[in-house]
Amino acid sequence: RANHEKVLSLQNTLYIPRSLSSLYYVNIYHAGAGRDQNTTSALHIEGVPPNMEYLEIVNSAYNGMNITNPEAPININNCTIRNNRGYGVFINSSYGSAEIFGCVINENGADGIRYVHAEERPDERPDRLGYSDFCQLAVASGQTYPVQIFAEQSIFQTRDQECSKVFTTNIGHVLTLHFIRAATERNDSASIEIYEGSNLNNRLITKFSIRNNTRPQSLTSNGNQMFIMFRASAGTEMVIFMRIMSGLRKSFDVNVS
Repeated sequence: RANHEKVLSLQNTLYIPRSLSSLYYVNIYHAGAGRDQNTTSALHIEGVPPNMEYLEIVNSAYNGMNITNPEAPININNCTIRNNRGYGVFINSSYGSAEIFGCVINENGADGIRYVHAEERPDERPDRLGYSDFCQLAVASGQTYPVQIFAEQSIFQTRDQECSKVFTTNIGHVLTLHFIRAATERNDSASIEIYEGSNLNNRLITKFSIRNNTRPQSLTSNGNQMFIMFRASAGTEMVIFMRIMSGLRKSFDVNVS
């Protein structure tokens, strides 16, 4: 795992973890053969990926590159990854924002690029580290992102739950809402509504009922504001985890160009 720092970018709206390590002009040949005929990826990365440019990974015994549970965007530029027995690039990620630019990836034994969206389970952490209670969250006018939140209802709560928040970024930017995980003991007992703008009087983007282990597709605002309303019936045990990102365009899982 590389040491890293958090950098405030996009006109001071988005914190991005950035590795303090770099791989520039690195050639890796015939790698991945271990003891007892075990094979590994020529390059294995966890945590915050290093800055990678002008890599050449050729003729390895398994995958050319394996990136598991990255905690930051992935940038691979001007690389050559070929003639490896497994995948050229294998990515297992819940973070997304993987960008592969100007690379030649061919003649590998399996797919050139394989991306798998990992299932994040923050509800299994006793402290829900990194996530804030949606209903208790104080939102600043100059909010920085990403914002990670959870909305919940308890089986011991005798009243319906209802709370809302408006999130704002810079003019010219958009907000993307990702649904990380939902768990409930009673389907359709809670709902989320998302509106353009700052209140209920604006255009409704979508409304959905929360169902156990079902995640809606990510959605992006047209403007720089997003209003979120959470409602839950009394006497139900449920939680939904969400992540809000700010950027100049809709955030993506993987982009190859």
